[in-house]
Amino acid sequence: MGEIEKAKALKAEIEKDISGMMTTYERNTGLIVDEIGFIRQPVYDNMGKETDFRYVVELRVKL
Repeated sequence: MGEIEKAKALKAEIEKDISGMMTTYERNTGLIVDEIGFIRQPVYDNMGKETDFRYVVELRVKL
């Protein structure tokens, strides 16, 4: 399997996982997620070199 195929397979897996988590949230709360946003937040060392990162996720829910 080439790199592109691996990336596509991983992307599909992540999308499936996110979909499942959102479904669980909706079933457990009765609230519908209107929008989901992701921001990649890098972590830098004292020299300004990126050493790590995390994703900040925000869900918008209509009450």
